[in-house]
Parts: sequence; C-alpha cells; structure tokens
Amino acid sequence: MPKQKMRSKNKTSAAVHRKAPGNRHAGGGKKNKPALIMLLIVIAAALILFWLIGNSGKTKNEQAHPPSYEPKETAPAVKPSLDYTESQYGIEMAYVLGGMFLMGCTPEQEEDCYDYEESPRLVNVSDFYIGKHEVTQAQWEAVMGGNPSHFKGDDLPVENVSWEDAQAFIGKLNAATGREYRLPTKAEWEYAARGGRQTRGYRYSGSNEVREVAWYEGNSDNKTHPVGTKKANELGIHDMSGNVWEWVSDLFGDNGDAATPNTEVSDKGAFRVIRGGGWGSYARGVRVSNLFNNDPGYKYNILGFRLAMTYQ
Repeated sequence: MPKQKMRSKNKTSAAVHRKAPGNRHAGGGKKNKPALIMLLIVIAAALILFWLIGNSGKTKNEQAHPPSYEPKETAPAVKPSLDYTESQYGIEMAYVLGGMFLMGCTPEQEEDCYDYEESPRLVNVSDFYIGKHEVTQAQWEAVMGGNPSHFKGDDLPVENVSWEDAQAFIGKLNAATGREYRLPTKAEWEYAARGGRQTRGYRYSGSNEVREVAWYEGNSDNKTHPVGTKKANELGIHDMSGNVWEWVSDLFGDNGDAATPNTEVSDKGAFRVIRGGGWGSYARGVRVSNLFNNDPGYKYNILGFRLAMTYQ
C-alpha cells in the first residue's frame, strides 16, 4: 500500500511543556525525543504489517469460500437410470419415457417415403422398455439350444427366424426369467427409433448420416455385423436402422388418423409388420418411418427381432 507520512497532533512531547521546577536543563527532553519517535514508527510499522497479513489471508479465504449471500450454482439432480441388464442372458433393456408423437411419413422424410408408408398421425405411447440391441445368436442359443442363423457369430443378430419363432423364444425366456417380455408394437418401435422425448428429428435412428448408424446395402458387404458397433440413437439404442429387419407385434394395416395408444395393435390383414430395414436395404429402406410386412411363418437371413416389455 502507499506510504503515508505519520503526523503527531503535538509537535513536542509532554515533557517539554512540563519542566520540573528549578530544572535549568530542558534539553533532557530533546535527547529522549528521537527514541520516542522511533518507538512510534516501529509500532506503526508492526500494525501495518499485521493488517496486511490479515487482509491478504482474508482475501484468499474469500476467494476460496464466497460469502453465503452470494448466489451459488448447484448441479442438477441426476435421475437414476431405469435401464437394466437381464443378468441371466445379458439382455440390455432401455427404459423409454412415453409421450405423444407424430408417427408415419413425417416432413423430415421429404420425398423418400414409399407409397405404402402410413400417413402422419398423432400416437400416444405409454412408458415401456425396449432392447438396446437386436437379440443375438448367443442369447438365442442360450434360451433355445440351437442357432438357425445363416451368418454365424455369437454377437451377430439372430436371423432366419419367423414371427412365430420369435414368439417361441419369448415364451421360453419368460418362463426362465419370470418376466413378461414381448415384441414391441410398431408405434413403440418407431417412437424408440426416433429417440422418444429426446428426438432430434433424424431421418435414420440416431443420425441424418446413414453410415453412422446403419449396416445397409452401402456398407454391409452383404452380411450382418455384430450388434452395437454403429452409433446409438438418442436413447442409447443401436441398429434400429439396418443390420436385420425386426418383427413387431402388429398385423399389417392402417390404424387410422386418430391418436391411439401403443397397446392397440392393428388387426387388419394376415401379415405381420417388420421394421428398420436390413443389411441388404438401400438407405431409403432404413429410415425410421419405413415399414413392411411378411407372413408370420416366413424366415430369411434378413429377419430378426428385439424385445420389449411394458413398464409397470
């Protein structure tokens, strides 16, 4: 801090004005004056030094610990994830918070929609679980004791299975685990593929760049690939675009334009809905709004499935 000149209100000490009677040598007071001034300077310097030390410590402390009246930012509470992994078979399930969404050939799909794709309509979806991956060959074999797939590999999606085969797998899985797994409805499937409430309006599940999220005709080398090797979508779900087509619950048909719950499946026609496109599909075929159908007994190396479960 700047130096300050110390001034005393009295130019001389009290001893100069109060001479002892009969003392002819007032100069004795003058001899003591330098010592008194030095003492005052030392005391003042000590006080200044202590003040500087105390103020410096206080400043550091205030920087480390802001006063209680100053606003403090607090981290938002993190909601515990409801995702889980089936311990017996390693089936990873993502929790999907329900909501209402626009289903079908929505504007971001532009001119790529096929004539058979459904017109946009509002659909209400309740909370549910859906598999983070397509069911793998290792999981199928652990439950069913065999492997029907054309392309072999534990981490590859099971394929060459019909809708009826998927139902048989689910029956045995539920008996072994005590759970109530099922196939997703086509509304649940599309809602999850679009990212649920976290959707960013992508054309494919998780991106507008098809190669980031899908094994399809342009990069698959005409075969399936291990699940989860492409980028996940907004909900942490993989391969909802490409790799293998996926069976869902619904019979193929139009649900109409009214808002409908996800538990209401279509009952028109005889064919079951398949979704997501596969390793042999063009980019147009792996969009989130695309769907097709097949006989429930049909099986081929492009057809697999993923699991769902109602949230209770």
